[in-house]
Amino acid sequence: MKEERGKLNERRSNLDEGRDDLNEQQAPYYLPELPYAVNGLEPYIDKETISVHHFVLHKKYVYNLNEVMAKYPAYQYYSLVELIKNVNNLPAEIRTPVFRNAGGVLNHNYYFDMMNPAPNALPSGNLSKAIEKKFGSFDNFKKDFTAAAMAVFGSGWTWLVTDLQGSLYIINTENQVTPYSYDRIPIIPIDIWEHAYFLQYQAARNDYIEAWFHVADWTKAEVMYNTRSIE
Repeated sequence: MKEERGKLNERRSNLDEGRDDLNEQQAPYYLPELPYAVNGLEPYIDKETISVHHFVLHKKYVYNLNEVMAKYPAYQYYSLVELIKNVNNLPAEIRTPVFRNAGGVLNHNYYFDMMNPAPNALPSGNLSKAIEKKFGSFDNFKKDFTAAAMAVFGSGWTWLVTDLQGSLYIINTENQVTPYSYDRIPIIPIDIWEHAYFLQYQAARNDYIEAWFHVADWTKAEVMYNTRSIE
């Protein structure tokens, strides 16, 4: 358990920072490997959707961010969270593209890493207790989370988040805004942009949300909750 916790904490650090050694990567930000095969989430999320979503769209955010940062070496060792939380301290000409693309990388890093091939366990431990305290039961949480995800207008995300005290919230963020802009700590997200589900589910967003619950990784979510940090 201790060893697994260490591995998950290391993965969390990679998710939050989204960077690698410049000498090895030749760029400060990189596309993380999927923690499962490209068809590993089937039948709930199919290979074609993962291929386009991760290897084309997610990768594009990484490329765009590296392109923007190429002329600003002084900021290249900022983590994704540092870029987002300190965006107003960056040179004015790069604030908007950095905010959009760093958010795009970070949100997708969390999304793809916080899924796992089914069958998957329900929340347990401290996270389960916090869900029951806030929502009454996991079923109630699922209903509220689904309603929030169905209410997203246009492109955005639905998140289960926490504060430093461990209180839980369901929030929506538009486009590639992250919970860090609201001083909230991500626990687990669902991507509600149409490219996340349209190839497989077309306009049936509700079916996609139900499918996502089959692959949501609550074991990792438990670690995210227990090791919460706003930095």
